[in-house]
Amino acid sequence: MSTRTDAVAAIDPEPSSTAERLLDVGEELFAVHGIDAVSTRTITAAAGANSAALHYHFGSKEGLVEAILRRRMTALHARRQQLLDEIDDAARVDPRRVVEAIVRPLAEFVTDGGEAGRLYIRFLARLFFDRSSLLLDLAHESFPADERIAVLMQRALAPLPASLVGLRLSFAVDAHLAVLAALSRPGQGWPGPDPRFSAQEVTHALVDFLVAGLNAPVTTRAPRRRR
Repeated sequence: MSTRTDAVAAIDPEPSSTAERLLDVGEELFAVHGIDAVSTRTITAAAGANSAALHYHFGSKEGLVEAILRRRMTALHARRQQLLDEIDDAARVDPRRVVEAIVRPLAEFVTDGGEAGRLYIRFLARLFFDRSSLLLDLAHESFPADERIAVLMQRALAPLPASLVGLRLSFAVDAHLAVLAALSRPGQGWPGPDPRFSAQEVTHALVDFLVAGLNAPVTTRAPRRRR
């Protein structure tokens, strides 16, 4: 079995308990409606669980959100670290390989992980674009490879200043989450990808686009005239 298939299988455990049902239902409802719009009562009812079950297993709605993040986090982190390990010792860092380390773990889950992958990326995008304080608090755990990515990209894009590389990387993260979230909703129009292209073709085009943006020339401003 391939590493790619193993990674997807590890991210998607077989639900077998009340806690797993709450995780699955919460993930779907949050992905569709957003965190604030979904109550704990709605989640427990949809999961066919006792009204106190969510608090018993997770403590609060925020605890459930955190648990949804964490159950996918380990396998995604391992896949990203694997890709980074392959380029970490290279004498010259190819920016395309760094971008692939950003994009591929989630892209593989979206395209190979079935409904679980499609729901998770929509859930993650909801948190990210709402600038959820919970996601920010968990940033180092949710995206533990960020620091390695920043260092490698600074090497790849030298002599660009680190601050500009960081800004461009933030654009790349926003863009790849938006595109992958759209990829999870085929046939619904913009921002959904063009239906003439396969998921794999969209992913390749996304990587091409991000690499071009990260490598873009820097606009220089004409110096101001002194009065």
